[in-house]
Amino acid sequence: MSTTEKCNDSLQKEVEEERNASGVATNEAMSMITRLQEEKATLQMEALQYFRMMEKQPEYDTDELEKVNGLLIEKEKEIQDLEVELEFYRSNMADDEPMVHNMRVYPMKALKIVLPARITPLRCHGKLEFALLLKLLLLL
Repeated sequence: MSTTEKCNDSLQKEVEEERNASGVATNEAMSMITRLQEEKATLQMEALQYFRMMEKQPEYDTDELEKVNGLLIEKEKEIQDLEVELEFYRSNMADDEPMVHNMRVYPMKALKIVLPARITPLRCHGKLEFALLLKLLLLL
């Protein structure tokens, strides 16, 4: 073998090694590009999901507030009805039932609570008075 042939063989081996190295680098680059594209797609899907949740959140909050307001209005109506019933009993009870006439309405936050002026255990004079007091306590 001549020097020229040896030189050509050496150069061909070097070119082949460079081709192999560039092939490996290309495969690694393509693999990284594919992985990054998958990560990007995943992040885009998550962002879209969060965006949809953010769009629906005010609607959900509004619905929940409407439910709570409805419950509050319902309880206030019950309290007003019981206050009217209490006034009816106050006006229709005989003067010899001092506990009914001594009842007062105390405000407590947004609700009104009806309590006897002096609280004494088991001092209900009639079944109607007991039923009314029981209803008021159940609302609390």
